[in-house]
Amino acid sequence: MKQDMASVHSIPVEQKTDGGVIMTVNPAISSYLYEGKPHVREAALNDTVYVVVDNNNITPKYILNTGKYGITPEEKGIFDLELLHKSVNVVSIAETKSYILFQYKYKKELYCAYYIKETDRIEYFDTKEEGIPNNYDGGLDFWPMKQINNEWYCFYNAYDFIEKSSRHKAISPIISTTSFQKHKSLSKKLDSEDNPILVIAKMKK
Repeated sequence: MKQDMASVHSIPVEQKTDGGVIMTVNPAISSYLYEGKPHVREAALNDTVYVVVDNNNITPKYILNTGKYGITPEEKGIFDLELLHKSVNVVSIAETKSYILFQYKYKKELYCAYYIKETDRIEYFDTKEEGIPNNYDGGLDFWPMKQINNEWYCFYNAYDFIEKSSRHKAISPIISTTSFQKHKSLSKKLDSEDNPILVIAKMKK
């Protein structure tokens, strides 16, 4: 599940913390491949999504207005947990023709939301922490960890998958019951020591 990000370089930044200790920060990168072009969101400016265009130029595409636009506390070397919890921290981003999906943390809570491009509105899923309700096969709610054009990838540890499934309220499939029965059958065969489960969602073009 690797993307061709060879043209994007993450350069370590040396800074002094409040205590005067020299540290090296390597920004965490959230990335996805959409319409054949890599999109990246790095930690130094938490609000910006860049797209890699022709000749490997990196151009800002979106600015996520999460309040004050500036260097993030992590990049400044500030490790005041109370301050960090008051900041909006974008965890991951995905995109479609009509939506931008983003997962973020605020005051220790995890939220899954989507921005509607046409109406310029932000909406939330019913289960804010788990993501997109699964009405295809009644399985666990889904959140993409990686996007490669029109395919989304997510994986679960087998133990976590079993534990979450035991308390999950399945949604009836809107297409057919065949997918529901197949998912149910596969879930019954699963053991907590099995390899992680990879889930692939293919979007309609």
